[in-house]
Amino acid sequence: MKQQGYYRFPCLGKDCVFFVCEDDIWKVPVDGGVASRFTKTPGLTYEMCVSDDGKWLAYSAGDYGSAEVYCIATDGGEAQRLTFHPSSCNVVGWDGEDILFSSNMEGSHAKDTSIYRIAKEGGHWQKLPLGLAHKISLAGKTVALQRGYTDPANWKSYRGGRTGKIWLKVEGEAFRLLTKDQEAQCFPMIYGDRIYFLCDVSQQGNIFSYNFAGEDLQQHTFHEDMYVRRPSLFDGKITYQLGGDIHMLNLASNTSAKLEISLQSCGSSTREKFVSPNKYLTGHRLSPDDKELLITTRGQLFCMKNHSGAVMRLGETSRSNHRFAQWTADGKHILVISDTSGEEEIIVYSRETCREVKRIGNIGGGGFIERILPAPSGDDVAVAVSAELYILNWQTQNITKVDKGKSRYFRDFSWSPDAKWLAYSKYEEQVYASIFLYNIAKEEITRVTTPDAHDYCPRFSSHGKYLYFLSKRVLNPYADSLQFEYSFPESAKPYLVVLDKEAYSPFSPMYESSSEKEKDKDEELVVQIDTEEIHKRIVEIPVKEGLYLQLSSFEDKVFLSKKPLEGRLNAPKFWQDKDQPTRKLIMYDLKNKKEETIVEKLTSYSHGGKKMLLRVSKSLCVVPTGNSYKKMYEKPSEKSGWIDLRRIKVCVHPRNEWQQIFLQAWRLQRDFFWKELHDWEKVREKYRPLVERVRTRNELSDIIGEMHGDLETSHAYTFLGDQMSIIHQRVGMLGVRVAFVDGKFVIEEFFEGDLAHQEKGCPLLEPGMNVKEGDAIIAVNGQSVGPQCHLNKALINLAKEEVELLIATAENEEKRLTVKALVSDVSLRYRDWVHKNRDYVTQKTCGRIGYLHVPDMSTEGLVSFHRDFLWQYILEGLIVDVRFNGGGNISPLLIEKLQRKTVAHLQPRRGKKIFYPRETLQGPIVVLCNEYTGSDGDIFCQVFKTLKLGTLIGTRTWGGIIGIVNDKTLVDKGIVTQPEYAFYFHDGSEIEGIGVKPDIYVENTPEAYSEGKDLQLDCAIETLLKGMEQ
Repeated sequence: MKQQGYYRFPCLGKDCVFFVCEDDIWKVPVDGGVASRFTKTPGLTYEMCVSDDGKWLAYSAGDYGSAEVYCIATDGGEAQRLTFHPSSCNVVGWDGEDILFSSNMEGSHAKDTSIYRIAKEGGHWQKLPLGLAHKISLAGKTVALQRGYTDPANWKSYRGGRTGKIWLKVEGEAFRLLTKDQEAQCFPMIYGDRIYFLCDVSQQGNIFSYNFAGEDLQQHTFHEDMYVRRPSLFDGKITYQLGGDIHMLNLASNTSAKLEISLQSCGSSTREKFVSPNKYLTGHRLSPDDKELLITTRGQLFCMKNHSGAVMRLGETSRSNHRFAQWTADGKHILVISDTSGEEEIIVYSRETCREVKRIGNIGGGGFIERILPAPSGDDVAVAVSAELYILNWQTQNITKVDKGKSRYFRDFSWSPDAKWLAYSKYEEQVYASIFLYNIAKEEITRVTTPDAHDYCPRFSSHGKYLYFLSKRVLNPYADSLQFEYSFPESAKPYLVVLDKEAYSPFSPMYESSSEKEKDKDEELVVQIDTEEIHKRIVEIPVKEGLYLQLSSFEDKVFLSKKPLEGRLNAPKFWQDKDQPTRKLIMYDLKNKKEETIVEKLTSYSHGGKKMLLRVSKSLCVVPTGNSYKKMYEKPSEKSGWIDLRRIKVCVHPRNEWQQIFLQAWRLQRDFFWKELHDWEKVREKYRPLVERVRTRNELSDIIGEMHGDLETSHAYTFLGDQMSIIHQRVGMLGVRVAFVDGKFVIEEFFEGDLAHQEKGCPLLEPGMNVKEGDAIIAVNGQSVGPQCHLNKALINLAKEEVELLIATAENEEKRLTVKALVSDVSLRYRDWVHKNRDYVTQKTCGRIGYLHVPDMSTEGLVSFHRDFLWQYILEGLIVDVRFNGGGNISPLLIEKLQRKTVAHLQPRRGKKIFYPRETLQGPIVVLCNEYTGSDGDIFCQVFKTLKLGTLIGTRTWGGIIGIVNDKTLVDKGIVTQPEYAFYFHDGSEIEGIGVKPDIYVENTPEAYSEGKDLQLDCAIETLLKGMEQ
């Protein structure tokens, strides 16, 4: 039977076509037919290229982490690894017997990519003097290089600063930029007297060409359904990917055709497999009687006794994503959010049979269901769908709309113990939320808190006397240690509302003397709420303000999850695991008026009946409610309370799961994209057939990425997920640049970095090392390095390890030094680049002008700006460099600093003036930007222009300012982001997909890079000096 795969990265050889499928390289006759596997490696395979003589294939593969360069004979054999570096090395072509690849291995920034060459036999690589570049094509002494995006299919119709731009150099002339501003031309391929390239000027990605003057534009392919991707030229023919197929364009006849390819594969990557339940744990809930658990992991739902017995699976394997599983009050049914049908709905399972008994969809018109919460009695369930809150009777399927949010979603609500009231937190503006009550019988809404504080996490007491909530209303200012600023980092405290107007506060002297009738155990609980002036019955619970995240109660005990006050430097990135146990669980006893920390470290917690379920990282523990629990982990047992999640056998059927992931990714864009999507169903049907051909998770990501490209918007990312498992072998770095001279690795330059911080400074510059430029490293851990063994090869798998280096000094002496190898030297190279720029500015201006660089609009950017601003603002002028700025959200803080104007000053008897306001610039400002200035960096540049704070110099910025939240993950821990928040400038400036145009356009040409010149920085200095004279 014919098998069809998803084919990528085609590359034509003499009599065959190589391509990637199942993350390996395959080979098929040039006319198509049955393909055979050419490589079998543990990692992902990327770009490849055949040598001019057709004998060798160079390719990039991430077998041990980042992509490295390999070379193999085209008729088969053993592949040889040629590069050894933490930075990705991507093959881009050949130059005679040498392989060309792109990498940022010596760049000062993650996106500072250059072209390198290395002999096909291996050895030391060399950087070409071309500067920033991503693709290259050589024909004799004619060079075409490309900067910018190489795959426009992932952001179609993009016209910002990172559009592909082609530069051409013919013999005897300087480089010329052929691509006009806001045009996109990628993958230059020189053939004859023309340059062929990928372009979407026809509103679809196709192959075009023009002559060496950039004129006589001709179109060669005419596809209208999909973008042409990843073209490759060999011997007058161009192969390219279209959808999941490979096409070939014959330049002589100017015709193209699809290659019919079938595979001979056993399909090992699509077989069912079992995965760790702990790794993919997303949900857990104790039963009302505390004896059973609901567990959701990898999108699957399981029900089990706490410590023994069979584990029951509810629903089909891998065909849906189950979320927020909940017990009904009587424990007889289980409600869960599921997308089994392809849309979000609530499924009801019988606990007795573990079978589906009801399915309720299209709640509130359909869409993403944020959360569900069954009532403590009866059949009602509170349901939040997007920005609306409903009450659903799951038996009758009757739906009542409770409220609609003004700006954000409902995720915080609680039932009264008699199921007659629903309390919820509702955002009224962008910052503050208030607490409201909904009377089920009367269908009336009552405001509980006033809109002058942020109130959240409403929870009824189990006896119905109080409504607890958390509120950020304690403004206790903390002084900044470096500048004149204050902030309120710990502002939250727990509060309670006395619901009955005749009742006393539990902290009132009258409370103890008030007589309360003891309720009979069989007496029905009725919650008495007097709504009139309820906001005047708010009472503070006397605990110290802090960062409180969760609140709950049991009897007269209040439980609080508290996060410690920490800086952002070590905070996990948005794509990293956030399950680390960083919180404390605090109990406050209203009877004894005592506070106690009962768990020192946990991730989260929840209640069942008389017991609590603690989550510590990826583990669960059931403990009696209120008991102090100090031990972090013990062997699973009923006595210890720890749950043995290994009892859960999570079986994954990849093909079923990939279909579910694709549909969920599609739905998330439909439900959360910043504007209503028209014809989005057509987009789904265009890409859905390709999912049937997918054989690995990486291929699925490729399809989702191209589908996101149809949004024609920034910030629509897809990454992570259950990719191939590889053993990372990180190359240790020494913080030096070396040259291969006379068979030795000679140190040319040290990257000093920040010697005051461990792992951010060059280990060879530590006190006592006394290593100098010109010294050579001749051995690592006793292994000689030189012609037979590259220095980096000897450092494989030695990152963060102590290594012994044998150093040969320039005076022909030898010494042995032990250093700790770095994981990466990117931060060192970056700091050196900043220091060199500042020293250059200081030298050119005699110290009159300051210089600082802001690498992003997040933590590192905030640190870098203040580290260098606070001692340079007193200078006569300032250059703020936001080139290569990766975005974030702190641009308002920087703009606020830069737009301050001095209106007065203090003059002490001795010393210099102290300006008012403090930390205010005393001279003109210039901002440097380039095509890698993006997201919040874009916003910063446009605001800088709009407020006329100074001159913007450089190239057009990236042009991506649609905001994301990134709070939704896929079943396999993959991430797809939804561009959710449109950004509008009141002056009408359009930035999305276009970028910010600088006041003075300056491009750093390839010649400038090769000569070590920074034309943009020179222009900034010249502009500031002129401004200072005026």
